[in-house]
Amino acid sequence: MSNFLKDTPFKGSKGIYLAIKLAVLVLAVLLALRFVFGVV
Repeated sequence: MSNFLKDTPFKGSKGIYLAIKLAVLVLAVLLALRFVFGVV
């Protein structure tokens, strides 16, 4: 997954690149919490 993010065309725009990376991390954490704790 990290390799895919590194190869994205957003490499030039650090703001967009970081925003996408943070969004992916947040979604992953939320999904993990839903599976582990059953939280909405």
